Amino acid sequence: MGHEFTLCAPRRERDFAQRTALRYVADMTKKQQTEPTFEDALEELETIVERMESGELSLEDSLTAFERGTALSKRCQQALDAAAKRVEILTARSVDAATEPFDEPE
Repeated sequence: MGHEFTLCAPRRERDFAQRTALRYVADMTKKQQTEPTFEDALEELETIVERMESGELSLEDSLTAFERGTALSKRCQQALDAAAKRVEILTARSVDAATEPFDEPE
């Protein structure tokens, strides 16, 4: 009897791991569908800045726009951080490749 339990336990653990992985994939898919792409977020952020700089928004609309802009800015930074991480990983795989800091000319 105890032997059967031992054989079933790994299967239960595997099934749990599979369900957890499927939930994770579903959550990530849903999150990707609701979050704008980097380009879309940047475009919307630029539009918000233009509207706020125009001075035509009410105080309440300005606060709402600022809140949305902050969220978009965070999304853009996350995308840039992820891209930088991918570049580091890819260049680490290549013997000849190396990253260097990017300095804009003054």
